[in-house]
Amino acid sequence: MKRQELIDLCEKAIVSEDKWGNRDSASAQRQIGELWALLKAGCDYKLDHNSLSITVYYKGFMYFEMLDIESEYFYLPTLKELEELNGEDWY
Repeated sequence: MKRQELIDLCEKAIVSEDKWGNRDSASAQRQIGELWALLKAGCDYKLDHNSLSITVYYKGFMYFEMLDIESEYFYLPTLKELEELNGEDWY
């Protein structure tokens, strides 16, 4: 998937708070927001196409202190999953 497709998928993965059904739903939604922001910022990423797991690489604290790129792992639901859930909580 291209960057813009991932950004669009992040936006589709946002679920209204009144539909959250899991104690970890808030955390999953915040992570989607962080993933969206890092992708929009142009950070490099590596995508596992089988599960839509994404590792994003960015210039965080350690980059500015020791020139060491940081990374974060994210899960993004597939478009098929989101369509099947029809706006319900995917976590």
